[in-house]
Amino acid sequence: MNFTIEDKGRYTLVTSNVDKLDTTCAPELKSELVYLNKTNVRNVIIDLTATRYCDSSGLAEAVDLLYMEEIEKDVNKEN
Repeated sequence: MNFTIEDKGRYTLVTSNVDKLDTTCAPELKSELVYLNKTNVRNVIIDLTATRYCDSSGLAEAVDLLYMEEIEKDVNKEN
């Protein structure tokens, strides 16, 4: 598995186990982050210690998590 997820109580830790976070594994990261968002996990830390290279697709997945949360806040305000 390229990413591990650990519930630490006050936050969830997503650890990258890949050397390169690029188009080959970015979709898996996105899948994990979408799942966390859909299950109402809000405090997420992404540990990229083992990752030596991250291209724009990998970075986009992390940024998309922030975007998903902002959209959800806006939707909740309207209801």
